[in-house]
Amino acid sequence: MHKKAYLYLLFITMLVSGYGCDDLNADWYGKNSYSVPASVGDALRSRYPNAKYIEWEMEYGYYVASFRSDGFEMDAWFDQSATWRMSSTEITYKLLPQGIQATISAEGYSTNNVEDIHKVERPYFCIHYHIELSQTEMICLDSGQKIRHSNDIPDPRPIEIPESIMQTLGIAYTDMRVIEAEQVGNIWEISYYDADGVETTTTQMTTEGELLKDLPWTNSK
Repeated sequence: MHKKAYLYLLFITMLVSGYGCDDLNADWYGKNSYSVPASVGDALRSRYPNAKYIEWEMEYGYYVASFRSDGFEMDAWFDQSATWRMSSTEITYKLLPQGIQATISAEGYSTNNVEDIHKVERPYFCIHYHIELSQTEMICLDSGQKIRHSNDIPDPRPIEIPESIMQTLGIAYTDMRVIEAEQVGNIWEISYYDADGVETTTTQMTTEGELLKDLPWTNSK
C-alpha cells in the first residue's frame, strides 16, 4: 500500500514537472527570451501580434527575433531601448510588385533565376526588395527602380539616421522617403524623395545635421 502511494505521488510529481517545462518552453516571448528585456518582447508583440515560433539572438548589438507571422518567415530587429529598427520578410516571386518583375525580366532573368527574395522595411526608408538571382543580386524599390546591382550585396541591417539629420531634411519618423543612407566617419550621404515622392535628392550632411553639399542622383551601384 505504501509502495503504491509512493509511486502515485512520484507519477503526479513527474506530470507537474513536465507541465512546468512545457510551459517554460512555450514562453510568450519565444525561445531564448530569457536574454531579452521584457520591453523588447512587448515591442515585438505590439508590432506583430500574430508572431509565433519566436526565436531570439543578438546581432551587431540588436535584439533579433526570427518568427512566423501570417504565413511569412520574418526577422525583426530592435535596439537596446526596444525601438523597432528593421524587419525582413521572405516572400515569393509572385508577391513582387509588377515593376520589379519587369526590371528582373529586362535584366535578362526569369523566375528560374530567382533564388531568394526579402522585403526589407526600416523607419524613414522606402521599402526595399533584396533579390538574390543566379550569380548576382539586386535591390529594388516598389516601382522597380534598381538601387543596387552587384555580385555581393551585404545582408540588410538597421540604419539609424541621426534625428538631427531627419529634422534638417524635414522627414518625420513615419515618412517612408529615404532611398539610401550611408555613413563614413562623421559624414552621411543620403538619397531621398521629396514630400510628393517624385523628385530625388542626394545630399552629404554631418551627424549634427549640417548640410555640406548636394550630389548628382544615381540609382544603381
